[in-house]
Amino acid sequence: MNQIPKAELETTFGKKDFLFLSKQKTLIQLKGSETIKYLNSISSNEIKFNNNLKSINTLMLTNKGRILFEINIFFISKDNFFVECYVEQKKEIIDYLKKYKMSYKIDIIDLSSLYLLYKGTKNSVNHCLTFNSPLVLEDNIVNYIVDINEANRIKNILIDEDDYIRWKILNGIPSYPNELNSNIIPIEANMWTPISFTKGCYIGQETIARIRYRGKVRKTLSCIELEGHASEVPDIYDANGNSIGTLTSSYFSSNEHKTYALGFIKDEYNLAGNKVKVSSTLGIINFNNYKEANLAHLEE
Repeated sequence: MNQIPKAELETTFGKKDFLFLSKQKTLIQLKGSETIKYLNSISSNEIKFNNNLKSINTLMLTNKGRILFEINIFFISKDNFFVECYVEQKKEIIDYLKKYKMSYKIDIIDLSSLYLLYKGTKNSVNHCLTFNSPLVLEDNIVNYIVDINEANRIKNILIDEDDYIRWKILNGIPSYPNELNSNIIPIEANMWTPISFTKGCYIGQETIARIRYRGKVRKTLSCIELEGHASEVPDIYDANGNSIGTLTSSYFSSNEHKTYALGFIKDEYNLAGNKVKVSSTLGIINFNNYKEANLAHLEE
C-alpha cells in the first residue's frame, strides 16, 4: 500500500469529496415474495425497510455465534433486494443461501458481471442506483451501483480503495478476512449495530444474547499506534511483557514513521492510552471511534 499521514486520511473522509471503485465488494440479487421473511430467519439484524431506510447492515453467523458473513442489503422493491458482499466470499454466500432456502419462494442471482460498486460522497455519480451507507461512521458516505457498461463514463475517481482500508484501520472498523471470520464473535469486533435484540430467532442468536445479558467477551478489537515498522511477528505485549493479544491488520506511514494497526487484545487491557509493545516496537492503544459509536447505539 502507498503511505499516507493519519491527518490526511481523516480530512479526506471527514471533509473532502471522494469517490473510489470498491473492488472488494460485489452484488447478489434476492427476488421473491418471501425474501424478507427468509432473510430475517438467517441474519442477525432485523430486515425491515421504510421510506427513509433503504439499506441495512447485517451478519450471518454460525450456530456458535461466530461470523460467517457481513453483508449490506439494498431495497429495490418489496420483492427485490441487492446483497452487497465481499468478492472472495461470493460463491460461499450463494451456496449458504441456497442451503437454507428450503421452501422459501426466492431466487438467488449472481450480479457480479453486471454491476460495479463505488463508494463516495453524495452526488458523485449520476444515472445509477444510489444507497446511503448503513455502516457505522459512514453517515455521509453513499454506495453507488453502476451498470458495468456505463462505468467508463465515471471520470471523477478521487482516491484509491486502499485509502478507505487505511481509514478503517485508524477508526477500528473490522474487515474480512482479518477481523471478520469464523473465529470471531461480533461483540469481540465491537459490532453491536448489525445485531437486533428484539427480532425473531436466527442462527447463532442464543450465544449473542447470552453474552449481551449475562457476560462479556475475553478479547476485543483495538486501535494501536506503533513507533516505526511493526514486526512480522504479530504478538502484542503490555508494558510489563505480558502477552495480551495479536495484530490483525496494519499499514505504515513513512511521513510519520508510524504503524497504525488493529488487533484483538484482552478486554481489560483495551483502554485508550495503555502502552503496548510488538517485538521491540513500542506503541499505544488509541481511542476506538467504531467501538464507541457501536456502544452508543447499544444504549439508545
